[in-house]
Amino acid sequence: MSPTRVRIDGDVVSDGITEPAEPSAAFFGFGRELPPTTRHLEAGTTYDLAIEMIGEQGPMFNGLDLRVRPPADDDALQQAVEAAGGCRRRGRRRRHQ
Repeated sequence: MSPTRVRIDGDVVSDGITEPAEPSAAFFGFGRELPPTTRHLEAGTTYDLAIEMIGEQGPMFNGLDLRVRPPADDDALQQAVEAAGGCRRRGRRRRHQ
């Protein structure tokens, strides 16, 4: 839809104004899809989120689809290893000849 720029603490993390995005099926075919970006944020820290949109003639509405993911669990692999280490093995071991 409208060209959009997203900043976190003043740093541009997505810029569809300077580098317009390709049209997409979002917003009933009026949308534009910016490439995904990653920004690691610290829990308990406050961040300034700024979204700039340039209104264009045409669609009757403007919008932004902003998605976030929960933090990754850095210890997930270690937890899986520890859980597997506590398991007993069942069955017979077969050797290939």
